[in-house]
Amino acid sequence: LDIYYSIDGYIEKDDYLIIYGSQLSYYSSEYAKKTYITKVSTHGVIVWQQEFNDSNLFYRIFINNDDSITVLTNKTYNITYLKIYNLNLNGVIIDDSENYFNDYQIENVVKLKEYYLIYLEDRNLNTKFAKINFDGTIEHEISYHDEKYRYFFTDMIEFEGQIYLSAYSIPYIEDTQWGRGEIRDILDTIFKLEAKHQTITDEYVL
Repeated sequence: LDIYYSIDGYIEKDDYLIIYGSQLSYYSSEYAKKTYITKVSTHGVIVWQQEFNDSNLFYRIFINNDDSITVLTNKTYNITYLKIYNLNLNGVIIDDSENYFNDYQIENVVKLKEYYLIYLEDRNLNTKFAKINFDGTIEHEISYHDEKYRYFFTDMIEFEGQIYLSAYSIPYIEDTQWGRGEIRDILDTIFKLEAKHQTITDEYVL
């Protein structure tokens, strides 16, 4: 049995670190991956380690004021699930919850004073936000639509209790396909010329 550890990052808090990463295992032809977090003192002593056997990706880890820890992960190889684990200061899981978002995958998570805000996106680039209470229950979901533009949110952060979003928009075009119309016209011209085996010259440049 070969076991490999990969460190994805760490969080620093006063006199200790919370290190998080993945444990990779090879069982003959079988490959397994699970996540773990480890509490390490500033002197390099391992205080405790907790594994999450049904997850392979961390979304966020929060150290709370009482030194308890909240871990938000996926379900193994499925990023449409959000699993929330609450650990006491000794690293013991005291409760957990799970939410499934159908075809939407989790792109970002921020923590506010009374809830988590989850940013989700599906394969067609439709987006929405989910407000989740600390006990894991979904309070409500929010989506944003506009008749003229399609919006894409690229990042979401929390700062001093406020949410900050970065985004860009693309106008809809007549055939309901989103994108930039001038680029579409250029591509249409190129495809038509290729179909006729013609050479693209300056006269075809729009």
